[in-house]
Parts: sequence; C-alpha cells; structure tokens
Amino acid sequence: MKRLILFLCATLLCGAAALAQTYQETVYLKNGSIIKGTVLEQEAGGNIKIMTSDGSIFVYKSDEVQKITKEAVSSSRSKSSKGTASADGEAFRGWRVSPGLGIGTTFGDYAMASGVLEFGLGKDVSDQIYLGFGAQGSIPFKEGVDPSFSAFLENRIYFPSSSSVSFLLRDRLAFHPDFDHDNHSAGLVVAPGVMFPLSPSLDMVLTGGYQLGILLDGGTASHSLLFNATFDFHRRSAKKERDLAPYRRKGIEIGGGIGVANTTYLNESRGEGSVIWDPLMALFIGYRFNPHISLGIEGCLGAFTFVPDTDAISTGMESTAPAFFLTGRYRFLDKVWSPVAALSLGTAPVLFDNFIDRHRVEEKANGLLAIPRIGLSHRSRSGNGHLEFTVGYQKGSVLKKFNDVRYTRSSPEFSVRYYHTLGFGAKAFDSVNLPEILK
Repeated sequence: MKRLILFLCATLLCGAAALAQTYQETVYLKNGSIIKGTVLEQEAGGNIKIMTSDGSIFVYKSDEVQKITKEAVSSSRSKSSKGTASADGEAFRGWRVSPGLGIGTTFGDYAMASGVLEFGLGKDVSDQIYLGFGAQGSIPFKEGVDPSFSAFLENRIYFPSSSSVSFLLRDRLAFHPDFDHDNHSAGLVVAPGVMFPLSPSLDMVLTGGYQLGILLDGGTASHSLLFNATFDFHRRSAKKERDLAPYRRKGIEIGGGIGVANTTYLNESRGEGSVIWDPLMALFIGYRFNPHISLGIEGCLGAFTFVPDTDAISTGMESTAPAFFLTGRYRFLDKVWSPVAALSLGTAPVLFDNFIDRHRVEEKANGLLAIPRIGLSHRSRSGNGHLEFTVGYQKGSVLKKFNDVRYTRSSPEFSVRYYHTLGFGAKAFDSVNLPEILK
C-alpha cells in the first residue's frame, strides 16, 4: 500500500512538473532571424506582434514570416540581460577597466618613437560593440622633447569567432592639448587586433594601427604607427547560450571606417603627372528609418587635395582640417548580402599658401564635395551591424579662386565602413511615413 501511494505521488509530481513546463512562441523570419517571446497579436493574413523576454516589442508583416512554432523554455537559460553571451557562447562582461602600454612612432621628416601609457574605462553595450573613454600619456625616446597627454573616446567592434580569441577593430578620437604653445591637435586612430582571455575576469587586447593627427589651428597633418597591449579587468562571468538577437529595423545608427582616394596633378619640376594618395577616416551618427534607408552626419579626418583646373600651375591645396558631410545610404535588399548605394554632400576647409612680394600670405576657403558610392553590404549575425565595401568618386570645387585659378577635385575613392543599429530610438520617427517604394 505504501509503495502504491509513493508511486502515485511520484506520478503526480512528474505530471505537475510537465504542466509547469513553460512554452514560448518562436518566429522564424525569411531573412534568417529567429525571435523568441510571446505573440501578442496575430491578424488573419496581416501583421504579427511579438514581445521578447526583455520587454521589446517587434512587428513583422506576414510575408516576412516563414513559420511560427511553440518551444519549451530551457530552465538553464538566463533571463537577465546582463552577461548576454555572444554567438559562440562566450558572455560579454559589461564594464571594463583597461590599463595599457605600448609604443608609437611617427614617420616622415620628423620621425620619432615614444612610449605610451594609458588608462581606459568603458562598457560592452552588446556582444559586438564597446564604448569607452580614457587618458593617455606619451613619453618620447628623444632628449629635449617633453611628454604629452591626451584624452580619448574609444569604440571597439568585435567580430564573431568560433574560438576563445576574438577579432576586433578599435577606433579612437583623441584630443591633445598644448597649453604652452596654444597649439592643440586632434587625432583619429584605427587599429585592428585580437582579444583573448587570461582568466575568467581578465582579457588581453593586442592592437596595431595607424593614427592621423591634425593641428586644429593650422591643419598640418602627422602620421604615426601605434602598437599597444591593454589589460581589461571585468566582472567574472560564466558561459551561457543565447538566441540570435532580433533584427533591429529602426533606431540610432553609429559607425565609421577608413578609405583612400587618389588625385593626379601636373608636376612641372618632373615634367610628369604625380599621384597623391589621400587617407580618409570617418565617424558616422544617424538614424536608420527601415532595413533600407539611413541618414546621418559624417565627420572625416583625412586629406582632400584640390588641384588647379588648368595645367599652367602645378601647386595644389590640401584640406587636413575636419570635414563634415550629410550622408544617406540605401541598402537594396533585406538580406544578408545586398548591394548598397550612398551619397555624401559636405564641405572641407582648405588653406592656400600665397607668396606676395616675397611675403607668405595664408588664405582660407571652403571646398564643396559630392561623393557618390556603390558597393556591397554584409549583415552581421545579430542582424544589427553592416560591413560595407564601397567604391566612389569624389567631385568638388573650392568656392573662391586663387590667382584667378579655380581649384577642383576629381578622385576615385575606396573605403571600408561598419555601421551598427542601437536598441534605443526605434520609435523616434514612427509618425514619419516614407513612400511605400522605399520600405
């Protein structure tokens, strides 16, 4: 009798456990995304509204949905948004405290090597994006040259990896004050690298890259190579699995990239044409209205060389001060791979050195530029990042003439850019109705 009672109790407990098992709807989209949550509304042949575990609500058209299923929720799955894991199962850590050291060397007529000490503080806002800030000291390996200090804003982009080693791209915008000479400068650093764990709460980041420095009052440029090792201390976290993040179709978008353009002009001293390779580094902030359209402001540090539109003069004007553009992008297909087109309209300040009666006279002006681009866009696994390879053509002109000569620019451009859609701001333009053909 006791055995029968125990058997019945065990059966009831198992049945209760089975009944207590929770389920959630899983929406499979035709573009490859998988969204898990609770379907709030499903119209006959219409839209599907689903709420995810973090409270976000997404709406999809019926022609975007492949199928909807119900699946059991694993008890081992964490429901906390902190410590979200990457696609390969390694959780990102959130806040990072990052001391580091390295070496840098300028190249050109005034080449010099320096030791670098730095300290950074930032946060992994997702498993692909890090945002932070910090300070850096540079100690020249040359007598008579004083140390210098700078403050910087840093962004890292992590790329998916099947191993514990993560590949990344680090970019920085730095400000270098010089109060003794009132000669402040800004710098932009782009450095690829790798990150690998030393312990559950410590990572090492190794990067090497290029820095472009610009004197803010004169536009003079400097070029440097930087190599450094950073030690990231973070909270300890365990590995856990994660579903593919919902595809963010709208929201604030940030990004940037590097590129190069070339300009050919007549060099009278050599009796031949000379080719100038102009580097370009860009930072972008804007808004993504839907899977196809983005619009924003782009700040560029680089060189835009304007040359005379006549062969009678061989001198050119180079703009190395920051340039700003209004940039629009159109992604043709809502798929992993898609053609992309972009157009940038903006202005670049230029400085003209003129010699009048053996006296040097500097004149300032603005150049207008239009840069159309076409290329190929690849959407990252989370669906919220896009890596774009483009070719373009820079066409522009300086607004005023110098010595009765108009200076223009006609240069092909090659660039690589990355854009990421953030989770906030998705409802900022809900009242804006774009034409149906653009959706």
